[in-house]
Amino acid sequence: QIKKRVAEQCLELIYKEMDKLPDKCREIFTMSYLEERKTSEIAVLLNISTRTVEVQLYKALKILRGILLSCLIFLSNF
Repeated sequence: QIKKRVAEQCLELIYKEMDKLPDKCREIFTMSYLEERKTSEIAVLLNISTRTVEVQLYKALKILRGILLSCLIFLSNF
């Protein structure tokens, strides 16, 4: 019960942080991790290079890494 509430709070924090990402970065991150699209597919859909997709994903993960790690560590203690 408690673990479920903590997980829900973590997800809420992650989504709030995602909202702070630059528009294109957030769009690419969402397509990759939430819609489970491949880098090459995202590149075609957005008419950008696969390298640009990779750079934007790296940028998003770098920004979100702190909150993701905190949530994982906190949840692993339950």
